[in-house]
Amino acid sequence: VNSVSYTPDLISNHSGAVTIRDVGASLGPDYVIWSADIPSCFRRQLLAKRLLRLFVYHIVTPEFGLEFFQDLRHSFGKQMSEWAWQCILAIIKWKLAELKLAMQLVVFVDNFFVFVHKSLLATIGETIDRFFESIDIKLHERETGSKFPGLGWEWDLERQLMICPRNKCEIM
Repeated sequence: VNSVSYTPDLISNHSGAVTIRDVGASLGPDYVIWSADIPSCFRRQLLAKRLLRLFVYHIVTPEFGLEFFQDLRHSFGKQMSEWAWQCILAIIKWKLAELKLAMQLVVFVDNFFVFVHKSLLATIGETIDRFFESIDIKLHERETGSKFPGLGWEWDLERQLMICPRNKCEIM
């Protein structure tokens, strides 16, 4: 499917745990985080009608025999899913910047991390929540404060620590 779909090259940056580390270290211990995840960001996007023929699946079960299923939404792992999401994300980031909320924004796919001075967390957190409500995006895995999980790490901004959780450390 990836080889038959058009995926333009977008100008974008791809953040990760190292970005959170660097931004947190540069701002210092007076900053905290507002973070959230958009559940199933790719599945929120409908496929174009002309592409539906590429997403017909079949299975055989003892109970029903041969069955066909039509996927109507983007899925994880398709180039066009990421491209479509990056277009949506660019608009979200532009609007957050327009609202003066993206000064210290780190985004990893659908995970948002906004670094905020401690004294402004309540006000800015409410504004970000209202913004996502206004565009009908429900958030989950919301975290605020100096200690939070993110991208597989445990973070402590006050003590300037990036902690590898025990279960992740044992895998390595």
